[in-house]
Amino acid sequence: MAKALLLLSFLFLANAATASKFAPVKSVFHLTKNTNHNQVHYGVDVDSDCRPDDSKPLTPYWLMRERGDDITEKLRFWEQPGYGVRQPEAVNETENGHRFEFVIRGVPEKQLEMTVRAENGQCVARAITDIDGIPAVLNRIDIEVSGWANVHRVEIFGTAIDDGRLVSEITHQD
Repeated sequence: MAKALLLLSFLFLANAATASKFAPVKSVFHLTKNTNHNQVHYGVDVDSDCRPDDSKPLTPYWLMRERGDDITEKLRFWEQPGYGVRQPEAVNETENGHRFEFVIRGVPEKQLEMTVRAENGQCVARAITDIDGIPAVLNRIDIEVSGWANVHRVEIFGTAIDDGRLVSEITHQD
């Protein structure tokens, strides 16, 4: 009996040691607005093998910087039209990981592609889009608003994929 328990314990520990345990990618890029210091961050939910969740891989949330650097809140339903996302129809497997396309509801003219892969024991993700005609990794979106929902300016910032230079584009300005 003792040998059987010892063997089961060994098998359990060996299996636990080899199982992949990837944490969600907490923040891939973020959105700021001129009315306060709070930010909307966009993360990716993944399983233990670094595969994005098929039904809702994207997780937008508030980082409430007005109250502290680590206080977060979910987006409220009335914030979804501006800051929420249209979840992808499919998550596709690639040679290096996974990819899917999505749109931020408040910036529907920008088609975004998320790539997710395992790298050095972590799950890493990046959002890719054209910024001023240049393929780039999205870093942040700045929105200038007034009142409840009057958008005056949207500027997108990223890093060019080909040479790493910073790029930006104004997609809306009244």
